[in-house]
Amino acid sequence: MCGLTGWISTDPKRFGDEAERSLRPMQLAIRHRGPDGMGAHIDRPTTERSLGVAMGFARLAIRDTLHGAQPMIGGRVGQSTVLSTVNGEIYSEAELDVALEAKGYRRRTKCDAELVAHGAHLWSDAVWPRLEGMFAAAIWDPQAQSLSLSRDETGMKPLYVALIDDGKTAIWGSELGAILAHPGVRPELDPRALRALLWLDYIPAPGSLLRGVYKLPPGVRWRISADTQGILTVDVQRWGAPTPVGGQAPADPLAELERRLEAAVVKRLVSDVPLCVFLSGGVDSSLVALMASRHLEQLNTVSIRFEESSFDESRYAREVASQLGTRHHEVLFRADDGLDALRRWLASPSEPLADPSLLVTTHLCRHASEQFTVAIGGDGGDEAWLGYPTFAAMRLGSLLQKTPMALRTGLSGALNRLSPGDANMPWVELAQRFARGLTDQHLARHLTWIGGQSLTDSMALVDAQVEVSDWDRQLGWVSVTQWLAELSSRLPTGPQALTESALLSHTYLADGVLQKVDRASMAYGLEVRAPWLDRGVRQLACSLEPRQHRRGRRGKLLPRALADRYLPAHVARRAKKGFGVPLAAWLRGPLRTELSSDLAPESIEAIPGIEHRDVSALMDAHLTGRANHHKTLLALWRVSRWWATIRS
Repeated sequence: MCGLTGWISTDPKRFGDEAERSLRPMQLAIRHRGPDGMGAHIDRPTTERSLGVAMGFARLAIRDTLHGAQPMIGGRVGQSTVLSTVNGEIYSEAELDVALEAKGYRRRTKCDAELVAHGAHLWSDAVWPRLEGMFAAAIWDPQAQSLSLSRDETGMKPLYVALIDDGKTAIWGSELGAILAHPGVRPELDPRALRALLWLDYIPAPGSLLRGVYKLPPGVRWRISADTQGILTVDVQRWGAPTPVGGQAPADPLAELERRLEAAVVKRLVSDVPLCVFLSGGVDSSLVALMASRHLEQLNTVSIRFEESSFDESRYAREVASQLGTRHHEVLFRADDGLDALRRWLASPSEPLADPSLLVTTHLCRHASEQFTVAIGGDGGDEAWLGYPTFAAMRLGSLLQKTPMALRTGLSGALNRLSPGDANMPWVELAQRFARGLTDQHLARHLTWIGGQSLTDSMALVDAQVEVSDWDRQLGWVSVTQWLAELSSRLPTGPQALTESALLSHTYLADGVLQKVDRASMAYGLEVRAPWLDRGVRQLACSLEPRQHRRGRRGKLLPRALADRYLPAHVARRAKKGFGVPLAAWLRGPLRTELSSDLAPESIEAIPGIEHRDVSALMDAHLTGRANHHKTLLALWRVSRWWATIRS
C-alpha cells in the first residue's frame, strides 16, 4: 500500500525551477502511507499548450521489497511508454501476467504495480476491468498527452482531484493533505459537503469538503487532457460497480461460498512481510480466519478488548482463535486510549469523517502495525449479504410511510425528548434513529438509519446554497439531493432489498467504512485487505434471491450457515454489534470543555452555511442530557478544528 500525488498542467509556471520543491511537500504529506521510500518524475511542457506532469509516490513495500520503485514504466522495448503510480494490490496477477507475456511484455520486478503499467500501455482503458483488487492509479501517456486516474470498483483506495488555475491545472493525491500541500490551492469550504457529512457521517464521492476538490468515485476512470486553448477537459468512463451482475445462482450456494471465499483469502495471503487477521469473533472475520488457518502453519490474529464491559466482545474472538489454533493478540482499548485517539484525529489534515468507530479502528491499527505490515479484515460482508438490521427496519418503515407526515414527525419529536443512555446502542437511541429516518424518503431513510442526522434535519441545519460550477455539473456534484437522485437511477432494479444492498455498497461501504479503514490503517503504514470484497464473492451474493439472504429479522443466512458448520455456535447466532465507544458520555464529561471551546460562536461563524445559535442549541440539549446529538457534535467539532487548521 502506498500514496500517490502529482499534478498535470498546461500552465508553464507550474513547471519552473520550483517544481521539484512543490512536489516534495505533497509527497511528505502522504509519507505515512508509504514510509519505505519515495519516487518522483517530472515531464515539463514542450510547447505553449502542451501538457506537463509531475508525479510523486510514497512506497509501503509489501511485494518485492528491494525493487518496485515508482513511477513505473509500461511498454515493450523500442516502443513508446507510459508512466504509472499505483496504490494497492492486484489479485488477478496470474491472468495478467500470462496475457501480457503473450504480447511480448516482460516484467522487471515481482510487483503487481508493473502489470498495471504494462496493461495500460497495451489495453488502454480496457485494462481497468481486468484489475481484480484494490487500487488507485495514475497513468501518464506522454504520446497521447493524457493522464488517466482510476479507482477499484469497491472504493477501497481513495483518490482526490483538484482543479485550479482557471481549469489549466489538475492536482491529485491519495489524501486531501497532499492536495493542500500544493502552493496553488486556495481552500474554500463546501457547505453541500458539510450537509452530507452531518447526514451520512461521511462525504460521498465525487464531493469533498473543499470546493473545486473532488473524489474519484469507485469503478470510474477520469481521463484528463487539454483542448486547443490549453484548458483541461475530463472524460468520464464508468467501468465497474460495487455490485456486479451476479449471473445464474449455483446449485449449491453454500458450497460455492466456501470455495470462493477460501480462494479470495488465499489470494490475499501473499506477502513478503508479516501478516495477521483482524478477528472480532463475528461471522465475517471468523470465516476469514478459518480460511486463512487452512493455509498458514501459524496464523496471527489480532482483536480489540474494551475496558468498558458493555462494549467488549473479546471473549468471542478468543474462543474462535482457540479453536483455530492461532497465535492470538489482544489490544486493550481504555477510555484514555479513546480520548487520545480522538485528539489525534481532531488534529489530522485528512478529510473529516464522523463515525466514532474510527477511534477504535485507529487504535487497533496503531498497535497492530508494531508487529505486522499487512492485516486481513472482515469488511464487506454485511452490505452484499444483507446483514445489517436496517434491512429489517426498511420493511417496517415502508408500512409506516403510508401514515401522514405529521404523525411521523410527531413520533420523531416525542422520541427525541427521551433521555438516551450511554451504553452501546441502547434501545432509546435505536428508536430515536428509526423515528428520524421516517421523515426522509425511501432510500434516504436507509442512509439515515446507518448514518447520523436525517437528511431533513441536515438540510434544515446547513444552508448549502452555492454557485454551481461547470466542473460540479460535469462531475456530478450539484447538491446532495441531486447526487442521491443520480445514484438511485444507476442502482439495479428488481427486489427492493437488493436495491438497498446496492445502495449501501455504493455509499456507506465505499465512502464510509472503507475510507475509515484506509485512514486508520495507512496512518501507521498498515495495509488492510478485504476478501469479502473479492469480485467472485460479490458476484455470488448478487446472484441470489432476497429469500436466500434474509428470513424475518435474520440476515446474512449463507455466511451464518457456513460459520455454523465449522465454528463455535455463538458465531453464527450472535447479533452484530460493531465497534462502539461511549462518545455521548465523553462529550458530557472529560471532553466538555474542549468541545465548548471549539464550537464557540466565533468558531462556528467561520464555517459557511451554519448558524452558531443552532449549534449552541444542539450542544445545550446534549450536554444537559435532554437529547443525544453526539454524532452531529462530533462532525461539527471535527470540521471546526480542521477548518481552523486549514485556514491558518
